[in-house]
Amino acid sequence: MINLPVLLHKARSKPFLIGLALVLLALNLGKMAVNYYKDRQLQVESRVELLEQNRKSLARIDELRESVSALEARKTQLGRYLFKGESEEQIASAMQIMLQEMVSKANLAPESLRPVLRGSSVEKGKEKEIRDIAIKLRLAGDIQGFLDFLAGLYRSEHLFIIENFVLKPDRTDKLKILMDLKGFYSLTDGEKQQ
Repeated sequence: MINLPVLLHKARSKPFLIGLALVLLALNLGKMAVNYYKDRQLQVESRVELLEQNRKSLARIDELRESVSALEARKTQLGRYLFKGESEEQIASAMQIMLQEMVSKANLAPESLRPVLRGSSVEKGKEKEIRDIAIKLRLAGDIQGFLDFLAGLYRSEHLFIIENFVLKPDRTDKLKILMDLKGFYSLTDGEKQQ
């Protein structure tokens, strides 16, 4: 039978307390070792996942190279249809002159033809290579002239998008034509470096 007072007396002795402390220390060290092992195992698993992702990416590198070369070819092709110049004002002037020539070839009377400049629309660090200028046209003429103007825009070597247009009959058997266009351009190195 267990004698409780003797057991309590032994529990207060130094060797028993030291033994208990060593057992608790051994348990804590064991717990720390298990946690360390689990952490290392998680690190190894995450590295294995990362290596697997890198392996898959490397397997697709030829496909990505082909995509990049196709995109570069499309960019070069698109670049042929853009206006080019050193400043937005210079390009807007070139667009305006070209559109005035097209309007006169289509036998339309220009009432107003003005580009809408936005100033420097380049945010620091977010320079766009392809930019656009909005152009507002107000013309007068007949439907055949309007169709000739549209055909001229279609045949143009430069890229324009018609955002909207309105045809209104006039009292003099003519049409009032209101159009909003966008012309696209890229800047030459002179403006990009500023």
